[in-house]
Amino acid sequence: MRRITIVAAIASALLSIPNSALAKPPLPEHVILGPIRVFYTVEGASAVPLTDVDANSVPDHVEDVAKQVWAAHQLFCGVLDFPDPFKSERDPNLTCVEVRIWDRNEIGGGNGVAFESAQRAREIPEGTREDRAIVMSIGKHVDARKNVTPAHEFFHMIQYGTTYFKNSWYLEGMARWSEHGLGGDGVGETKYGPRDRWPQRAELLALLFNMLP
Repeated sequence: MRRITIVAAIASALLSIPNSALAKPPLPEHVILGPIRVFYTVEGASAVPLTDVDANSVPDHVEDVAKQVWAAHQLFCGVLDFPDPFKSERDPNLTCVEVRIWDRNEIGGGNGVAFESAQRAREIPEGTREDRAIVMSIGKHVDARKNVTPAHEFFHMIQYGTTYFKNSWYLEGMARWSEHGLGGDGVGETKYGPRDRWPQRAELLALLFNMLP
């Protein structure tokens, strides 16, 4: 009887949660750049800016995100020889990186987040049912021409494909360093530059070490 009561209580709690909290709105549009697939919408709270200077029917905002993640993969794995997530023993059948652009309220209020476990890729006409993806979510407010969050989150994917170690001082320290590859000096919330003082100021180190993964 006690077990039935607990199950009933859980079911009641789930029913009381608004539908918006249980499922994100759909992202019906997508664009592909190599192994990078970006999903987005042009309607609702997660609608991306519609400026399309090159008139190719894909918003420039979306293309910029796709290009930054693609460039991060080329730089970190192809040039600097960091472990390639597509060759990781952790995800041996990986097909693509899925980037999902949401309103920031749908991703906890931040700029972006990368997920460590591969999953079945979204079905698209260009793909197959066997496709496997690693996923990141990026806030629609992130302008990839000025903000290196997509590259930062891709570097986390490199880390996740290499180790299960997830302490924030390791994840965020290296990912912040990686931002300099695709951004200017002093990027990131901690505002440190490669020619800045060393060791870093105590308040910046405290901020870095307290960042969540």
